[in-house]
Amino acid sequence: MRQLEAFLPITDVLQSDSLILVTSRYKDVLTRSGIPESSIYRLTALHDQHSQQLFCSYAFLQPHPLPGFEDLVNEFCKACHGLPLSLKVFGGLLSQKKDKSYWIGQLDKLRQIKLPNEIQDSLKISYDALDAEEKQIFLDIACYFIGEDRDMAIRVWDGSKWNGLVGFLNLEGRCLVEVENSKIKMHDHLRDLGRNIADQENSSVRLWQTTNDINDLWQQSHVSA
Repeated sequence: MRQLEAFLPITDVLQSDSLILVTSRYKDVLTRSGIPESSIYRLTALHDQHSQQLFCSYAFLQPHPLPGFEDLVNEFCKACHGLPLSLKVFGGLLSQKKDKSYWIGQLDKLRQIKLPNEIQDSLKISYDALDAEEKQIFLDIACYFIGEDRDMAIRVWDGSKWNGLVGFLNLEGRCLVEVENSKIKMHDHLRDLGRNIADQENSSVRLWQTTNDINDLWQQSHVSA
């Protein structure tokens, strides 16, 4: 809500035929901001053909399955329920993998999860497939490197005696992170997954709250004291 409240006054200086597009995972953010119901569009899942094209573009680097993988591709697309992020992440997980038993194993894990209500649990399958260093790099990004310079982050990881570049490129190859104008990007669902994992790891010390969150926590503790 605070983001929209800060932005909406700018509309006074826009041309009358300007179009403003607002995206949110929470409908009430839109309705409470005065956006009429008729202007709200709910995104739908991809159709079967588009699901297959997206999945295959990451799994095979082409828009169609390799011979012999057609049935497995169809099963993965069904299990992902047409969700672009899941199709992209699982396609990246299976990229260049020609062992069908590996595909079947990952498919069985995915089938045990009910999408889309448990999206994070499905994405955690890709996280679990990372090695120890890659997991730590993923958690670092989710907690405090989103929007930061990629090369700077790599130098930090190198300083921790990790191979920062290789680890980051492996995450990028699995579609868990992206780079735009040298800045690190991560999908909101993956960010939330990483932060939840970091919170659950008792041995992990990562402060990812925003400055306002930290100030609020300090003020609460100060008042309590």
